[in-house]
Amino acid sequence: MINVDDRYGARQAVDYLASAGHKQIAFIAGPEYERGSQERLAGYQESMTSPNLPLRDDLVVYCVPDSEGGYSAAWLLF
Repeated sequence: MINVDDRYGARQAVDYLASAGHKQIAFIAGPEYERGSQERLAGYQESMTSPNLPLRDDLVVYCVPDSEGGYSAAWLLF
């Protein structure tokens, strides 16, 4: 059995981007009520608040977890 720590993974991603100097970090999630999406969102939010980065609702987009959903979500952020 393989377990994935979605919260920790999201924190690592945000921490890496923040350490590279990025200030506005978006989050593209899967379905809003999926457990994995919720865990990743929690990790994202935790890491965004630790270095006092702006936590903005307009930088969080939910989508269907496939290439078309991701593509559409990315366009919503532009």
